[in-house]
Amino acid sequence: MICKIISALTLALILGLLAGVGLTGWPQPAQAANTFENTPLLNPTFLGSPPIANSDTVTMPEDTSQVISVLSNDDEPDDEPLSLAAVGAAQHGTTAISGATAIYTPALNFAGTDSFTYTASDDTLTGTARVTVTVTPSNDGPIVGTTKVLYQGVGSETPDNQGFFYFPVGPVSNTATAGVTTLDTSSNNTTQAGYSGTTPFVPTLDRATGYTVRFTAQISSENHTGSDRNGDGVDDRAGFSVIALSSDKRGIELGFWTNRIWAQNGGAPVNTGGTLFTQGEGAAFDTTAGLIPYELRVLGGAYSLAVGSTEILSGSLRDYTAFTGSFDVYETPNFLFFGDNTTSARASVKLSHISVLTNATLPDWTVASGGELVVDKLGLLDVDAGGQTGVVTLTVNSGVLTLTTSAPNGLTAGQISGNGTGTVVVTGSLAQINNSLAFTPALIYRSNAGFWGGDSLTVTINDQGHTGGGVLTGQKSFNINVQAAELGVTKTVNTLTPLAGQRVIYTLVVSNAGNLNVTGATLSDNLSASLTFAGPISLDPAGAGTIGTPPTIVTNLTVAAGQRITVTLPVTVNLNLNPGAQITNTATISSPMTEAVPANNSGTVIITLANPNSPAHSTYLPLIVKSD
Repeated sequence: MICKIISALTLALILGLLAGVGLTGWPQPAQAANTFENTPLLNPTFLGSPPIANSDTVTMPEDTSQVISVLSNDDEPDDEPLSLAAVGAAQHGTTAISGATAIYTPALNFAGTDSFTYTASDDTLTGTARVTVTVTPSNDGPIVGTTKVLYQGVGSETPDNQGFFYFPVGPVSNTATAGVTTLDTSSNNTTQAGYSGTTPFVPTLDRATGYTVRFTAQISSENHTGSDRNGDGVDDRAGFSVIALSSDKRGIELGFWTNRIWAQNGGAPVNTGGTLFTQGEGAAFDTTAGLIPYELRVLGGAYSLAVGSTEILSGSLRDYTAFTGSFDVYETPNFLFFGDNTTSARASVKLSHISVLTNATLPDWTVASGGELVVDKLGLLDVDAGGQTGVVTLTVNSGVLTLTTSAPNGLTAGQISGNGTGTVVVTGSLAQINNSLAFTPALIYRSNAGFWGGDSLTVTINDQGHTGGGVLTGQKSFNINVQAAELGVTKTVNTLTPLAGQRVIYTLVVSNAGNLNVTGATLSDNLSASLTFAGPISLDPAGAGTIGTPPTIVTNLTVAAGQRITVTLPVTVNLNLNPGAQITNTATISSPMTEAVPANNSGTVIITLANPNSPAHSTYLPLIVKSD
């Protein structure tokens, strides 16, 4: 470039001299004014040759970002180094500059053809060309996830009553009636208020594995007049905004008007020529039509906003970390916000539900044998399911499952097979299935009669391959610990053939074969009329219960899982019994807790009176005192 300028100046000097003197030294005719500026050869606009930017074509799979070396096939006739000066906007995705390359990210689930322009520069002159991108469709695998409910409208409880942080600035109304919160900042633009949360209240929002933020909202009123920040004639603020920032702080902020939902741009601040917090992609939508259940789905570098099976808006995630003002939440990972965060707009909004579906695993469940376990934290994520049907199979090994048919906009009885068995199969849209799984009670598990121990619930989703690339499935299993008080009692005697009048000792062993500790049990023995209590009763370990007298032998008995307790009961056989008489005696253990196998709760021993003249009893003679 320096050589170009020196050559131009030298040539200008020569031509200037020639213009005044001429080659022969004679004066020349007068020249037009501004001869230097009107000489095309010397006009700075024509110094050197501009870069030759050549068009590019790229093919890439959906839901990925592509780095494009747009300058690699461009030419610079003067051998000057080229730089990437600018990239234009794309209709179905976002573009960005990274050094000498352009980065294109299609909107979530977009497949088709898109394009954008770019500008190559040699620091003086520029050239422009177009990049055509073909995004090939791919089937995103479904995910079996877990849902954490952050706010469920109940009575007069607002989100801050259930764990959200609430901040008000100015005269704000924050009330709830019949499970619906009203957040009203409509008194003036400077009023702000909202509900925010981060970890551990908000689960980890990992965009690599995907997550969905569900919220039910209605915009009652909203005003944003005069909030154009970059002079493009489009307002850039909203009286109600939703912010979702992933674990790496990339995310999306959506603005809600009464008739439109749109995304806030990221990047550099406007006062430095950037686009930060200016209006990006948007869509017309009536946000006033009642409480609307929205789903904000995030996967990879893209997001989509849907209501049921209808997608409203989609685009790329943004980086808002360039913001440096007060209340800078954009440096916070795993962050959610719902409310009015601007002094340039106002709104009155209703909220009734906020939850997050992630790829996390549920902790183990515990339930008593035979009792009901309500499974209400499951959820399914499939970013490209749309309104297509999928098949979900729920199985347990040692129990039965019952899925609700009462959820609003959920599954009907005709869409569920095997309800009330160990294998339940449902067919429906993702929205229908999630509506049923989010209902309370959603799925009920009950163990088989007499079963206790470990069971598992396995959930498998089959997306039917509607979006191409073949069928994909997602599966996850959850442990169920079925607990039972499985008490039993066995009864033995020190002799099965006693003599009349003999002292006999019964030994009762109480055991708990279950996995649930038992408290408050009672051991009973209704002695036969042929037996007389001879005391005392012994208990090992001592202190395991309170010793009584027949028929109530021990009360307040505590038997830990796997424990054995021994009780001895001395009795005397009545003298008036004849040899060969049989005496049946039964002991019973009872508990206030549900028993897995109640049939084990009793033990019986039968003794038969012996003949005192038999050899076996020749040494035993009852003591008879004769009175003279």
